[in-house]
Amino acid sequence: MGSSAKDMDVEGGGSMSSGEHEEKVEIGHDPMSIEHKDRERDREKEKERTKLRERHRRAITSKILAGLRRYGNYNLPVRADINDVIKGLAREAGWTVEADGTTYRSRVCQWPLNHYL
Repeated sequence: MGSSAKDMDVEGGGSMSSGEHEEKVEIGHDPMSIEHKDRERDREKEKERTKLRERHRRAITSKILAGLRRYGNYNLPVRADINDVIKGLAREAGWTVEADGTTYRSRVCQWPLNHYL
C-alpha cells in the first residue's frame, strides 16, 4: 500500500527501522492537572465540612432558644437569633429596647452615697 515503517508504527503496525527512535508522549499525566484536581477535591471536602459545621451550629442554637422559651419564659419569635435573646435579657435586666435596636436604661438606679464608702 505504499506506507512506510513510520506510518505503520503510528497506526499500531510493525516496528521502526534501526535508525529511527520512537518517542512516547503520555497524555493526561500533566502534573498541573493533578494538582488542580487535588485542590478542587480539597475545596469540595472543606465545603462539605463547612456545611456540617453550620448545620451543627444551627442545631445547637435551636436547642438553646427552645430551652429559653420553655424554661426561661422568654417570648422569642419562631425565627429568633442571638439578637432577640440579647433583647430579652436586656428587658429582663430593666433596659428598654426599641424596635430599631436602640437600648437604654429605663429606670435610673439611685445608689446611696455610703454604698461606695
